[in-house]
Amino acid sequence: MKNEKEIKEIVDELESAVNVDDTEEYDRVAEDKDFKYLCNVLDALSWVLGEIS
Repeated sequence: MKNEKEIKEIVDELESAVNVDDTEEYDRVAEDKDFKYLCNVLDALSWVLGEIS
């Protein structure tokens, strides 16, 4: 099981991968199944982090 610090590091890494500031770029990737999956994983890990903090 990952500890809180390890989960936070994973969340930070995923956030940098998901961060899309450009509207055109977001429109391009928004429907990509891998992008959606990454966002779902990020949401789940963020929730877990909130529960154990």
